[in-house]
Amino acid sequence: MRDERIWAGWLPLAPYGWRINSIGGFTGHGARYSIVVLTQDNPSMAYGVRTVEDIAQVVNRDLNPGAGARIPPSLISPWQQTPDEPLP
Repeated sequence: MRDERIWAGWLPLAPYGWRINSIGGFTGHGARYSIVVLTQDNPSMAYGVRTVEDIAQVVNRDLNPGAGARIPPSLISPWQQTPDEPLP
């Protein structure tokens, strides 16, 4: 049985670029695993998301040799990179 959970957050913080964070948990091979990836100073939201996904892929590959990704890479649309409200 596999149980996967992912929480993510992102924030454009001028002049420092985007902060992209993700927390995930999953089970496999009779064990439970958690992963937290925190990034900052990303030039764009898409760059930070790719960084988080690349790190998660390496960890998954090391924990599950031969396993492939079950979720395709994220597609970030331009409107997702615009804050909903003014930032302080």
